[in-house]
Amino acid sequence: MKILHITAQKPFKTGSGIYVRKVIEQFDKKGFKQAIIAGISNEEKIDITTDLSLEKYAVYFNVKEMPFPVIGMSDVMPYESTRYRDLDENMIDCFTQAFSRQVMEAVKMFNPDIIICHHLYLLTALTRSLIKDKKIFGVCHGTDLRQLKSINLKQDFIKDNIRKLDAILALHNDQKKDIKEYFDIEESNIHVVGSGYDDSIFYCRDLFDKKEYIKVIYAGKISYSKGLIPLIKAFSSLDIPKDKIKLSLAGMGNGREYEEILNTAKESPYKIEFLGNLRQEDLAEKFRKSDIFILPSFYEGLPLVLIEALASGLHVITSEIPGVRQWLGEKINNSGKIRYVPLPRLTKVDIPVEEDLPRFESNIKKEIQQAIKYINENTYNDNLDVRYLSWRELANRIEKILYDF
Repeated sequence: MKILHITAQKPFKTGSGIYVRKVIEQFDKKGFKQAIIAGISNEEKIDITTDLSLEKYAVYFNVKEMPFPVIGMSDVMPYESTRYRDLDENMIDCFTQAFSRQVMEAVKMFNPDIIICHHLYLLTALTRSLIKDKKIFGVCHGTDLRQLKSINLKQDFIKDNIRKLDAILALHNDQKKDIKEYFDIEESNIHVVGSGYDDSIFYCRDLFDKKEYIKVIYAGKISYSKGLIPLIKAFSSLDIPKDKIKLSLAGMGNGREYEEILNTAKESPYKIEFLGNLRQEDLAEKFRKSDIFILPSFYEGLPLVLIEALASGLHVITSEIPGVRQWLGEKINNSGKIRYVPLPRLTKVDIPVEEDLPRFESNIKKEIQQAIKYINENTYNDNLDVRYLSWRELANRIEKILYDF
């Protein structure tokens, strides 16, 4: 089987970028021939991994033909980016022409059996409008739905062409319902496949005794929508000696949001460190040396970092992100290793109602304290087997759907 993967943004650093890379790696092990189209900056390469047989078709940003940074599916990306909401007609034309050329070139030269497009958004719709005689699957990552609901950019064009996809891959059942209602697509054309993690990198530490020094860690973009300001405020109000706990934030952001989060952390009486972007191997090592992972996001598609943290043996605290309970299943939810914080009311997709934030912060504080209590009363163990959520199993689920078509 020959598969062409298409993404408008960099196939590294972000959650969807990791998803693209890991699926490609797993399909390579199955012997599939693959190619990728991706948007990158003019000084970069499509650097997924060196030992794969992969044809690469780059679409360059920050060049004469497209003189602006790579467009990000989130408004805040861990690298310099352009927001979709800031595109004017000329920029959209540049984007459309550049990607159209590479899509047509890749289809002509590589001649794929199947095209997998990431994000149910502008590029996926453009690909479907250009290519009529190939099977095209769209992968929803959640951020695409957020864009569709928050800005009015080519919505009719996008909706019309997303409906014409051969199938859509969703992260969880709540998302499947959302896709069905938003695009008016038959439920039978939407398949829930979940996400994955690398079980060769993320695995559990050895047993250990009661902790005297608690390490809390977050990993993801450093932005408002990740709930980091409420987290820092909740952490700063803990009733714990300052030398007994530390918070580490792994990831990057940019602009005003990033600066405000940095400044909020500086005001905390507790130690808060910013680790920057970490390689997966380095993040896994940080996880194994930590005790509690926390993800206080207001909005997510399906955060694979939750599985990575659970696989590493961490006690996990997460906001009540739609679809996560169902996706993780009873075994994990009843394990004592995960706690859920109710979300505040949201305006739009990921903006909290201001008056709900004190309660949200209070609940985060309570769950951190409960997690510490749990840690002090229980030794960690390595028998929470989450390998059924690995990239290998995700690729198996996707492969079955591809062959069914």
